[in-house]
Amino acid sequence: MEPLQILIAAISLCLGAIVQGVAGFGLGLVALPILLFAGIHLPAALILLIFSSTAQSLHNLLKYREHFCLRDSVAINGTRLAFMPIGLAILYLIGDSDPSRVRQIVGVAILAAVAAQYFLRVKPVEKLHWGWTLLAGGVSGIMGSAIGIGGPAFVLWCQAHNWSTWRFRTCMWSGLFAFALPMLIALLFMYGAILYPVVGFAALLTPVSIFGGKMGSRIGGKLDSRHLRLVVFIMLIASGLTCILDPYF
Repeated sequence: MEPLQILIAAISLCLGAIVQGVAGFGLGLVALPILLFAGIHLPAALILLIFSSTAQSLHNLLKYREHFCLRDSVAINGTRLAFMPIGLAILYLIGDSDPSRVRQIVGVAILAAVAAQYFLRVKPVEKLHWGWTLLAGGVSGIMGSAIGIGGPAFVLWCQAHNWSTWRFRTCMWSGLFAFALPMLIALLFMYGAILYPVVGFAALLTPVSIFGGKMGSRIGGKLDSRHLRLVVFIMLIASGLTCILDPYF
């Protein structure tokens, strides 16, 4: 990675962490398009996202561990991990594709994720049917391992439960943490030594993500969450459209 790319990576990961701290999701949705536009290879961008999300989620999970309920996350995270190989196969197929084509795929995924977040409203219940867990976990596992955008399906699954805010958040954080190590091992196995330097840079940038997450939590606690979510949605729609239309300009 070039010095300018490292700087752009730090800024994009910080912005993504802020959005995730405010809205509860969005690190990959915000940071990934910027990383790709900076010329960072998709597998390398996924390494950066893994370290960033892991640092932020582990920090928050430890801080609010009294709200974490292990049984909430076992089925959904097991399903996500079970579908990971499918996503990795897709990554293998598109990872070395033309960068503009990869950005278009990411752009479509971003718009689909935003649409799902906006239109799919369900009445929260204490326990969902196993079919919804299979669907949400499968989509999250495939999208997360293929292009690093597995959060929206997971968020929708969590929102379908009548949990407290902190129970919801700790379940989300546990999911990010549980997915990280298997994904990291898989990427290093698939791409080998070419990713080793990226791992070092990603580790060095983890404080940036923790700082961004703290900023996002503070902002989210002071401002109207509905307005903040609207701003985030607009930013994501603009980002998705830019990725899709980029090859035509």
